[in-house]
Amino acid sequence: MGSHFSVFCFFAVTELETTLKNLTIRLAISGQAIGLAVERGRQIAEKKGLKLTKWVSYFLANVAFAPLVWCLIHTS
Repeated sequence: MGSHFSVFCFFAVTELETTLKNLTIRLAISGQAIGLAVERGRQIAEKKGLKLTKWVSYFLANVAFAPLVWCLIHTS
């Protein structure tokens, strides 16, 4: 999984209050993989100084995951 995906998972859980279980179901990935992605995303966000507003720009630069954001926001 790439860094964009990890940062997405981190902010989905911490800022958008999506549960790990919800991400596991929606993304069809194991809970362990999501947990690792969240931790990796936390490290990346801290290293790059990303906050949710900065993350949106960072994330949208990789449009491949944009439908996931829409899906999480509109179905939570």
